[in-house]
Amino acid sequence: MQSRELYQRYHRLILKLAREGQSRSGSLERLRGLLAQFELEAAGIAPNSVRFLREQLSEQLEHEALCSAHSDQRYVLFAAVKRLEQLSDRN
Repeated sequence: MQSRELYQRYHRLILKLAREGQSRSGSLERLRGLLAQFELEAAGIAPNSVRFLREQLSEQLEHEALCSAHSDQRYVLFAAVKRLEQLSDRN
């Protein structure tokens, strides 16, 4: 999968998860699964491209979290940002 397609797909999936309004613990569990799947799919992309992809996705989600009026949505989006940053720091 191309990095642009990967970005669009996971951006959409994370936003959808944030908007579903599940419990925070349920959302975090699903978010971990989504981001684990993201990492598996990104494994075929050059490491520098994956790092850039994580950074771009993280920046976009952070912007959307800051603009959100819903605390549960912000929580999920900021959790995604934090996890993506952790993944970038490790690699």
